[in-house]
Amino acid sequence: MIKTHKIIGSRIIHLAKVDSTNKFAIELMGEDELQEGTVISTNNQTSGRGQKGRSWLSEAGKNIAMSIILYPKFLHPREQFKLSQVISLAIWDAIHDFIGTTVSIKWPNDIYIGKKKVCGILIQNAISSTEILSTVVGIGINVNQKEFVRELSNPTSIALEKDSIIDLEKFKAVLFVKMNQYYLQLKTRNFELIDKAYHQRLYQLNATAFYQDANRNTFTGKIIGTTPTGKLNIETAEGLRTFDLKEVSFL
Repeated sequence: MIKTHKIIGSRIIHLAKVDSTNKFAIELMGEDELQEGTVISTNNQTSGRGQKGRSWLSEAGKNIAMSIILYPKFLHPREQFKLSQVISLAIWDAIHDFIGTTVSIKWPNDIYIGKKKVCGILIQNAISSTEILSTVVGIGINVNQKEFVRELSNPTSIALEKDSIIDLEKFKAVLFVKMNQYYLQLKTRNFELIDKAYHQRLYQLNATAFYQDANRNTFTGKIIGTTPTGKLNIETAEGLRTFDLKEVSFL
């Protein structure tokens, strides 16, 4: 099934079932250069992947599982966090439009409703020394699922929070509009506006909370923002601490 949109969503390849949309997209790109904005979507993803090598479990037919193929060659490798920001902002906007309640971005790019996770994003970049050659953006959004396996500590869905079933196609249409808007901002290098919007939506921003570092030491601090390359800045009693991915956990 192929539908026409602007850039993102300009072509949609819909699969009834696949192990991983990211894996399928990468394999497809190895055979031919697909047009930018091509979306690989499925009703049933059996082996989805999340950040830090974790699996992404999704009930068939009830959620959004997709991968987006991009060629952001206008970005230097040191700017790849900007791509993560605009993807998370687009998803934040779409979910907020549907539920109108407390939605936030948990660094670096998970989407939360209250203290529960509703969306995970996995971005895989192919880079050279001077540019990002290609990107596959994997997105898993819990839309209509209402029961989750015990292995997941804090999941939720849009339907659970809104207390009503969501039309998946309508949600996708809104999501593609938001993604095209933010991707255009990225292409025009409107980084200041992107940073401002991202930090306004950042989970636990300026709130005192417990964290754990890579040495399993627990500490309290306040998230005060991110560095230009996407590291997390936490203000503690001992001073400012900066963390990369896998170097800090939220407690």
